[in-house]
Amino acid sequence: MSAAGIQGEMVECCRALVVAAEQAGVRVGPILAEQGIERAALDDPEQRIALDTCDRVWRRLVEASGDPDLFLRAVECSPFGNFLVIDFLGANGTTVGGGVRALARYFHVVHPDLRLEVTREGDAWKLCMGADDPEGAAFALAMTLSRFSGRLEGGLCPLRTTLRRAPARDAALALRLFGPRVAWRAEEDAAWLDDATWTRPLPESNEILGRLMARQAEQLGQPVGRDLPGRVRLALARLLPTGTADLGRVAERLGTSGRSLQRQLAQAGTSFQLILDEERRLAAERHLADPGLTLVEVALLVGYADETAFHRAFQRWHGESPGRWRRSAA
Repeated sequence: MSAAGIQGEMVECCRALVVAAEQAGVRVGPILAEQGIERAALDDPEQRIALDTCDRVWRRLVEASGDPDLFLRAVECSPFGNFLVIDFLGANGTTVGGGVRALARYFHVVHPDLRLEVTREGDAWKLCMGADDPEGAAFALAMTLSRFSGRLEGGLCPLRTTLRRAPARDAALALRLFGPRVAWRAEEDAAWLDDATWTRPLPESNEILGRLMARQAEQLGQPVGRDLPGRVRLALARLLPTGTADLGRVAERLGTSGRSLQRQLAQAGTSFQLILDEERRLAAERHLADPGLTLVEVALLVGYADETAFHRAFQRWHGESPGRWRRSAA
């Protein structure tokens, strides 16, 4: 399976950074090819990119550009409509507040590890982006603000913004995305909007279209369902390197029980163990292609606590040792 065929992050996220890198003069083709991604695949809205693959592409593009603000520049390379259902869901929320709340409910459709939390704090509305990576959180928060700013006459300016990342080198870019009052190297990634902004009507908002988009987002974001095996693969891709890719942990990430997950996988004609075995094999082949990794490191990355167990599994998959397979594939 190609990297761009696995359920994971919306391809639009990667495309925005690729466009920003291209504008910076980066030759993106070889970087995408390293991860098994064709440039044309990024123009297919049905595609998703495995999370670990997308993370590697993002890191390589930033390194190649030499621009620590590339994540932020990518926001301005993603016009309204780029995120399809999610963009139109927010734009048809009647008011800014209604649109933000709709996005918060379905933000995991964009990236399963992103969380947009909306709370009332004093006389303002707080939008807090939850993500492990400060750069990813800043990108997602800026993208959210830009979606509404672009729909409003005169734009949108937060009361204040806090970001965990280092200060942007491009002050004008930061001003356009976050407003004039930004605290860098803060404890959270958040923006505050006043009541006047929160209640501003969204031009051309259509309540019926909003409901239709919510229904579509609901289908895209279902933790279980028609593409359950793909969602299990996504969870395994995140958990394998941690050594915690067991049935219970995967079921927890999908919002279901282990027994229910097993039953639904059986109905889909597969099983958790079969998917786990296949994902370990694919991950092993991918990591063995990296000469910088030792066999012990590869074993750990695919979820084996020791090299011996990994050797036995690989022998079963390919009929030869991982070392010999690596040499023959070189």
